[in-house]
Amino acid sequence: MQNTTLHREIREKGGAYGSGADCDPLRGDIILRAYRDPKLFASREIFHQAISGVESGKFTQQDLEEAILGVIQDLDQPLSPGAQGLNAYLKEQKGITPKIEDTLRQQILHLQKHDVQQAVSTIAPFESATWVSFASELFFTRENQGEPHPLPVKKIWNFIGNQI
Repeated sequence: MQNTTLHREIREKGGAYGSGADCDPLRGDIILRAYRDPKLFASREIFHQAISGVESGKFTQQDLEEAILGVIQDLDQPLSPGAQGLNAYLKEQKGITPKIEDTLRQQILHLQKHDVQQAVSTIAPFESATWVSFASELFFTRENQGEPHPLPVKKIWNFIGNQI
């Protein structure tokens, strides 16, 4: 999703500072994100297009190979000693053994197009997505103008107790 849709549409065309896609296979979550995005509604539609594109197989073998390399790169990134300790602790808590890690790595390396399509359609039903945006009330008000399904605004508190 990142390589085929998100970067080009949200970052390059839409003007956001960045975008991305992450998957947590242990929780079954897919996270699509945009950073400093001036077009919330447009990006929400692009997220939908990205998911639909993968579900319908609108990606090449080269796209798949690049994505696999990116995932393996993330798995193999060097960690500081502190991060290594935290990583080992979290794996222990979740019951992730070296055998499970090796099995996951082998599955990733041998992914086929239909595997990715099936996984996305199973764990990314767009209709049940949760949307979170951090922005000012003024920004949400501007974005919501003229929209048939406006985004709800929930005020939160900052760390010093002032409502934002």
